[in-house]
Amino acid sequence: MRYRWRYLVFSVVLVAGCSRMPVEEAPEWQVDGRLVLTVDQRWQGLRFRAWQQGGWPQMELVAPMGQGRWRMGVDDDGPWLQDAGGRFMQGEQADAWLSRQLGFEVRLEYWFLLLRNRGSGWLSDAGWRLLVESGTQGPRCPRRLRLERAGVRADLLLKQWQGRCGP
Repeated sequence: MRYRWRYLVFSVVLVAGCSRMPVEEAPEWQVDGRLVLTVDQRWQGLRFRAWQQGGWPQMELVAPMGQGRWRMGVDDDGPWLQDAGGRFMQGEQADAWLSRQLGFEVRLEYWFLLLRNRGSGWLSDAGWRLLVESGTQGPRCPRRLRLERAGVRADLLLKQWQGRCGP
């Protein structure tokens, strides 16, 4: 009899605790993939997950074999980046750090537009050539993106789209 009361109390506490837990909002869109960067014939592969929730896009990049995890996004204050060591950077500081790491200039907010096959006009202005391969979910859901510029190539392999992927 004693044990039944304990289970009943435990169950009530558990249910009460769950009812107060915040419900996380589902992302507006999300995609997983791989990014393979080739700079001056040296390449680096990364896994990533990108999503938009609450109107703001975010991305998490993971290097192989525990070499690092970076988070980046855009919010009211502009683009931001958190490096593998936990250092947080905002705005032009984030763009400059990422450009130094990659070996070519890049602006964070453009990556999110590119993933969803939007706003690619900036690419040709910056000297990039873009090739888009559509996926089975339709022409607005890219499956593969290739960016090329003198000495630099970025291949993005996009899979597992969830939500609205295109414009």
